[in-house]
Amino acid sequence: DNARRSAAEGQLRGGRCENGRIVALVHSDGKSADKIAEPRSGWWMLEHGGTPVGPAESPTLDLPKLGEEVAAVAFVAEVANAERRAVREHSEAATRKSLPPWEATVSAVINAEGGSGSSLQRLVRLRRPDGVQPGGAWLVAILTRERPGDGGGWRAEAVDEVYPDKRLKA
Repeated sequence: DNARRSAAEGQLRGGRCENGRIVALVHSDGKSADKIAEPRSGWWMLEHGGTPVGPAESPTLDLPKLGEEVAAVAFVAEVANAERRAVREHSEAATRKSLPPWEATVSAVINAEGGSGSSLQRLVRLRRPDGVQPGGAWLVAILTRERPGDGGGWRAEAVDEVYPDKRLKA
């Protein structure tokens, strides 16, 4: 099978895709009036021996347009207006305020034979029941080339970790 599932809430932890287009979305699952808690997302390109480049704020990523030097791509979501407050790793203050859950999906676009439309192959589906505090960044998933240099497929793996946003940008 091309995908790994987690028993917890039907989460999908990874899968393989060809060298095509990826669609990724993150949304808040709550009815919070606090727009500060709304997610924004982007892609970080990781090259061998280089510093991360990003974020490219777009729900889509065209894998064939990436240069051969890009070894992996990270999909990250953070609070849209994170300048108001910052969090530290493992901070008690970060867990005090209840925030709406966040959900993320990473899918590959599968084009039908003969150009008769397309469908989505879900690769990663995650849910963070407590959302992400302002100043935090959710490293949702990473896509890595399976066979660098031959234009082959990619492997998506869920990471599901939250870090201070400055740490991810370093």
